[in-house]
Amino acid sequence: MVIETIRDIVIIVAGLLMIFLFIGIAVGSFLLYKKVNRVINAVKNTATTAQAVVTSIADAIKPLIVLSAFIRRLRRRGWRQRHEEGEKEKK
Repeated sequence: MVIETIRDIVIIVAGLLMIFLFIGIAVGSFLLYKKVNRVINAVKNTATTAQAVVTSIADAIKPLIVLSAFIRRLRRRGWRQRHEEGEKEKK
């Protein structure tokens, strides 16, 4: 009779410990989820801000890129004309 009582007490204690363990894991998981969720939201906000900055910089630089390409074409055209004139003079 003593062994059966000890066995029952051990089973009850083990069951209670498992319940507390599962509750602890659930609470810990929830807290971890909240922290990770905050970090993910902060990263999303940072990415959105970075994207807006890059877009505005690209919009500001675009005319400079077009102007630079235009000047480069003019220089190449001038170099080609001088190069062709130099070949004509050689002949």
